[in-house]
Amino acid sequence: MNDPLAGIAALPGVAEAVQEARAAVDRLYGHRVLRRRGPQVSTESALRGARASAALEGADVPLADLRTATTTSPTALGALRVSAELGKLGPIWRNTPRQALARLHSLAALDLTADNTLLGRPRTSSTSDAPSGPTSSFGDEGVPSGGDSVPGEGAVSGRLGAGSVPGEDAVSSRSKAGSVPGEDAVSSHSKAGSVPSEGTVSSRSEAGSVPGEGAVSSRPEARSVSVEGAVSSRSRAGSVPGEGALSGRPGATSTTVDAGLLARPGAMSGDAGPGVLGAGPSGVDLLDLPPAPTPEIAAARMDMLAELITTPSTAPALVLAAIVHAELVVLRPFGTADGLVARAAERLTLVEFGLDPKSLVAVEVGHAELGEAYAKALRGYLEGGPAGVAAWVRHCAAAVELGAREATAICEALQRG
Repeated sequence: MNDPLAGIAALPGVAEAVQEARAAVDRLYGHRVLRRRGPQVSTESALRGARASAALEGADVPLADLRTATTTSPTALGALRVSAELGKLGPIWRNTPRQALARLHSLAALDLTADNTLLGRPRTSSTSDAPSGPTSSFGDEGVPSGGDSVPGEGAVSGRLGAGSVPGEDAVSSRSKAGSVPGEDAVSSHSKAGSVPSEGTVSSRSEAGSVPGEGAVSSRPEARSVSVEGAVSSRSRAGSVPGEGALSGRPGATSTTVDAGLLARPGAMSGDAGPGVLGAGPSGVDLLDLPPAPTPEIAAARMDMLAELITTPSTAPALVLAAIVHAELVVLRPFGTADGLVARAAERLTLVEFGLDPKSLVAVEVGHAELGEAYAKALRGYLEGGPAGVAAWVRHCAAAVELGAREATAICEALQRG
């Protein structure tokens, strides 16, 4: 079976970087505080991750304001809603990832557009113009107007829904409030799950608690957010795939990484104008990326990315998470809030594919702490070629290490308190 992710995992320096990141996560999971207060650490990590993700979009707000949802920043509130939703999306992410992405976008961009029909819909031009009709590659029903459902299952192209995920009924919560010293109380309603020692895409994992179920309203009009609650779910590690997803050709069988998941520079730009990902309040693209690909190219590559997520692979989960993150950033499939969606999808992949099943690692904090290296690594990935892809995966491994360090600091604060 073709396994392009395995080809990426074999690139120079990737295996070593992934191993170091895994060792950092293993050390974190051995912290004694997690025996009783794992859910609190997970919730606090999610909050700090949301703040860091918003900061990478140019919206750097105080943690206290985000904790109480008193900030007026639409980007920060979007990051908070997305963080709170991740626990619900595990089985959906494994089987129908485009639906999960549509849901994430509907929350991330809620305050960034005056037209709610754009939420969860792929862009149809170089800007965030409204889609031309009810059908799209992200689902034929769009964003749900209420309840916990995730948009549309019918008209999703590509190979989705392969395989079933056991234990989908285990969305449960336990009430146990706690606080992190020096901050306002962060309440949690979860029971810590087990910690697998693996982290490969094909591993079986017991998903532990994931922050933030419950308190985010699914109504598009809702603006208030609470980062409390956690969803505990048992899931079988999904498969990761991707025939052709690395070469840019749907039927490619080669596992070489001649241009990463992205086409070479001029091949993607088409007539598209500048993307809005990473745009700060002034509208300046903070990542300094080339123009986004045309909607048609973006849709085709999103098909390949969905296939990559739902097909088995022997590659580590971190490799898949890195590719998911980069593809969503550079493709800019929605036209708004794509960076928030990309980083949330990376974290969701680390959780659901076994590296960080309790969602303790604040990987978004790691990306923010690496500063300009984040944008530089993304630009290197966009340029294509094995060197750029390998450098991006190594960057993501470093972000995981820093995210594990952030979670360890949370553990230490709780222990002192």
